[in-house]
Amino acid sequence: MQTVATILLVEDDESLQEGIHDLLELADCGYAIQVLTASDGQMGLEMMRTVTPDLIISDIMMPHMDGLEFLREVRQVSQWAHVPFVFLTAKGKKQDMRLGRSSGAELYITKPFDSKELIDLVKTQLDRSFQRQAAQQAHLHNFKRSVLQLLNHEFRTPLTYVTAYYEMLTDSLVVYEDMENLDAYLKGILSGCVRLSKLVDSLILVMGIRTGEVAAQFKEQAQVVENVGELLRAVGEERTAVAPGITFAYEGLSQLPPIWGVPQQLQVVFNQLVDNAVKFLTYKMESPKIITLAGHVVGDELLLSVHDNGIGIPEQVQGQIFGLFYQYNRDYMEQQGSGAGLTIAKGLVNVHQGYIQVESKEGVESRFTIHLPLHVGMETAVNQPIIKPKAHVLVVEDDQYLLDGLQELLEFYDGPYDLHVSTAINGLAGLDAVMRYQPDLIISDIMMPKMDGFEFLNEVRSHTDWLQIPFIFLTAKGEATDVHKGRQSGVEEYITKPYDSDELLELVTIQLNRYFQLLDLAQGGFEELKQSILQLLQADFRTPLHSVTSYSTSLSAELQEAETVDDLKRSLTGIQQGSQQLSAMIENFIMLAEMKTGEAQNAFDVRAIPQHNLASLVELAVMNTQLDGWPPEIKLEWHHTNGQPAPILVDQESLLHGLNRLLDAGRRACVEYNGRQLSLELSHTANQFHLRMVRDGQPYTADHAAQINQLFMAQDERLIDQVSDGPALCIAQGIVRLHNGRMELENTAEQVALTIHLPFYEDSETLFMT
Repeated sequence: MQTVATILLVEDDESLQEGIHDLLELADCGYAIQVLTASDGQMGLEMMRTVTPDLIISDIMMPHMDGLEFLREVRQVSQWAHVPFVFLTAKGKKQDMRLGRSSGAELYITKPFDSKELIDLVKTQLDRSFQRQAAQQAHLHNFKRSVLQLLNHEFRTPLTYVTAYYEMLTDSLVVYEDMENLDAYLKGILSGCVRLSKLVDSLILVMGIRTGEVAAQFKEQAQVVENVGELLRAVGEERTAVAPGITFAYEGLSQLPPIWGVPQQLQVVFNQLVDNAVKFLTYKMESPKIITLAGHVVGDELLLSVHDNGIGIPEQVQGQIFGLFYQYNRDYMEQQGSGAGLTIAKGLVNVHQGYIQVESKEGVESRFTIHLPLHVGMETAVNQPIIKPKAHVLVVEDDQYLLDGLQELLEFYDGPYDLHVSTAINGLAGLDAVMRYQPDLIISDIMMPKMDGFEFLNEVRSHTDWLQIPFIFLTAKGEATDVHKGRQSGVEEYITKPYDSDELLELVTIQLNRYFQLLDLAQGGFEELKQSILQLLQADFRTPLHSVTSYSTSLSAELQEAETVDDLKRSLTGIQQGSQQLSAMIENFIMLAEMKTGEAQNAFDVRAIPQHNLASLVELAVMNTQLDGWPPEIKLEWHHTNGQPAPILVDQESLLHGLNRLLDAGRRACVEYNGRQLSLELSHTANQFHLRMVRDGQPYTADHAAQINQLFMAQDERLIDQVSDGPALCIAQGIVRLHNGRMELENTAEQVALTIHLPFYEDSETLFMT
């Protein structure tokens, strides 16, 4: 079945519009093309507010809004930024064509045009667009899965330390009264708490970096740092005691010039980089194991490096290691941690107007180098010079003279980017360079030995991770057929030799602008997911951690002073309460993350089946709740109408979780609002079931009720910490939505009711209507 592709055609000439419309819809190009038409840019924008096309073809000279203004408007809307844009115009003069190409459109085609060539180029643009979208979805899916696996492992594993050692501790005191292992059990509890605390603190710090809170702290707290080398040395000396078998060496850390920064933030950076080096040295089998901490000045920069002779990092992943939640070779090395350490280090260094470089050789060594601007006096310290964004360009050319000239032209270009240029003498060497550096732009000749430009382009485009890299052909092949072949191959620009240097540099800038715009757009989905997960880490998360840690610490001290086992048993209550809170919060956090990553939806799609006895599921939820310890002062009742006229589509496991969370929220509301009774009522109407949870006691305040209803409508995690029992209600609401249902709140002086509405299941064979 052919993929449907929607093309928006914007053309004010009615007869030409009809002709192009028919040409596109009848084209045999591998897509089922649907064409939308508009007579000017303003009308085109209106149509795009309803339907986002897969490709735009536009004239330039049009009334109301011309093509150039139309393109500018399209590029400003993030949800349209990925849509390829083709100019099809009669403006064929050289200056017009240069203006059109500099506008950022993917293609500039002049009228009259060759119909076959137009269809070929349309197909190429659609191919590129769909390939990029598929690659983005694949990356996002893999990211979601890895995040969920990480959260499950990193939150649940240390929690096991807390609960398991607590149970063993309880058994020792209550059953065996075995005092010998108490200290070991307490250390196990503390180990789990410390690991969880570090994880929570790390992710909250990442959120502060993302939201600009850390940058604001930098502005308030930045000062002249005279002893930055000694700060780095102190981190190494601190690790010496806890990293047996690893030798620390120090080079040039004394009497380094001052920088402008926040010592506490710099210390976090050093801690993360040194811990990273220790971690990778742990998996080196042979000795010696050495970490060298060094500092020196190059120009107006202070360079601080952390170098280890450990297992190294493969070149193909060096560009990914600073990403949040990324961990290299986690399955093999069973690392502990969130994968946030290098993200934090990079973010804090960026706040200091610096950057981090990594150099590594797999199996041999790794070196992380921090570049920080030197302090140049109080008059300019607060407003350090703005550093231009860096971009890496790969130039592939077999003529060494031309290669050297291009490299020099690009590196000395005083444009918006600080260009770093790598070179290769043919496509084969170019492939190796792409694998090593993953450039932001490729400029290549076509006629080269060993592997020509077309083969090189095809190899680059065949790798999912390289699909987004813009590619420019710079070649002597200037015949019309050559140009069409080059354009049809999918390159972003086709420039013939001899070239205009200013025009080349202008197109390089335009392609880099477009590349980083698309990269930001692609990262948008990742950032939204990261931010939503980080938002779930409420301040309350630290309370049970602090509770467990403080009681464990006090219990450890009491071991020396306790006269009876009963003295120790009393302190266990605090550990138990903190552990239970922690368990509940972590389970809520994981379930909310599963909803955010789409894993809950995937599970529902696999597990959901028609359920003919919803009452039994509710009974099971009530039983679970009572077993977990229902307060005796609150009466729990439930009743339902007889019979079930139709099934509902149910993922029993997830719906049971949702009902459990709902009952838990109801129990807490009874306690908070002086209720004494909670009742569940199951009924049905013509096409759906209704499960009402009714409580007595005081009603919610008007503001609280409005927040709950807003949570039910928006399902926005930012509202979670504004609502009492927000996580439980958000989980219940999310699970109900998986079942195509909804929740609502009734809040009156007479009663407060939370109602779940679930639709009857309908399929092609049976319709349940009354």
